[in-house]
Amino acid sequence: MVFPARHPDVVAVAAVKYPTNERVECSHHGAQVELSAYQGMTTTGHYTEGYYGGSSNTSNATSIVSGVATLVRAKFPSYSNVQVRQLLNATAQDITAYGIGRDNATGYGLVDGYAAIGAPEWEITVAGPPVVAPGVECTFMVSGVAGVAPYDIRWYASWASQGYQYVGSGAWPTRSWNHTPIFLKAVVTDAILYRSVDAMRIDLSEEAPFCPIMG
Repeated sequence: MVFPARHPDVVAVAAVKYPTNERVECSHHGAQVELSAYQGMTTTGHYTEGYYGGSSNTSNATSIVSGVATLVRAKFPSYSNVQVRQLLNATAQDITAYGIGRDNATGYGLVDGYAAIGAPEWEITVAGPPVVAPGVECTFMVSGVAGVAPYDIRWYASWASQGYQYVGSGAWPTRSWNHTPIFLKAVVTDAILYRSVDAMRIDLSEEAPFCPIMG
């Protein structure tokens, strides 16, 4: 792999044959290969002096990935270049003939415009009992749809008119509270660094309520 394709800020694209998904012989391979696209055997391009003609090379594969990236930025204008890049990688079709997951021949796989554009923005919801008795342990869970796995879950809590403080990550364990009111906030970041936030208020009561385990 040579420059500029091997530069860390550049997405190196391999060309593969349709419909076999075999890497084209002239396509470079190596650790920098990130995505693949078809070599464009039926692609018609503009040449000099006003002529058009068919071509088949890695440049055509690169133009396909560039086009999909442009569509992603159009649908998700708030996404950074890093998020667009990660979304394309996460939604690519793995070409398993060269190994499971990312490989040096085809990268993360065949770029999939339908999957990338169809990846919806998402929202999470924090669920749990809104009223608890002092010292009673209850379970609070986060739920949501869409986004790109894996997810990083971080929990924050605020009480006594204080700002939010980080209190844990991952699956939220049972915890007893002795302050009221408590504001519990979950911040979930998915694989393309898209964040969704939800919070709920928890109050203390004199009676111990039924505390469901939310799944």
